[in-house]
Amino acid sequence: MSTKALRSAGATPKTARSRRQAARDVRRAVRDLLSTMATGIDRCMYCGDSLGTDIGHSEPIAETPPRTFDWCDHLLAYSRCNSHEKRERFPRADGGTPRLVDPSVEDATCFSACC
Repeated sequence: MSTKALRSAGATPKTARSRRQAARDVRRAVRDLLSTMATGIDRCMYCGDSLGTDIGHSEPIAETPPRTFDWCDHLLAYSRCNSHEKRERFPRADGGTPRLVDPSVEDATCFSACC
C-alpha cells in the first residue's frame, strides 16, 4: 500500500505496521536500494559503527503511520540501534521540532549521545 493510500485511509499505527509486514518484497527492495546508496559503507545511520542490516524510520510508525512507505523516512540502521535503542522514541522540543538528529541531513556520531 502506498503512502497516499495510507493517508487517505487514515491509517493507525497497527494498520501501518501490518501493511508494512505484508510488503516483504517492497521492504527487501528498499533495503537493497539503501545498501546500494551506501556502497562500501553499509553502516548504521544512527551509530555509524555497526553494519546497517535493517530499514529504520526516522519518525516512528506509531507517531506517523502515513509515512510507513515514505522514501524520505527510511534509513539504513543496525537492528540493535533501531529496535532497542531508538524504538518508538522521537522526542520533540516544546515547539514540536524533533530533538533527534536526522542522520540523512546531519552527521550523527553516536545515537546514544542524541537521546
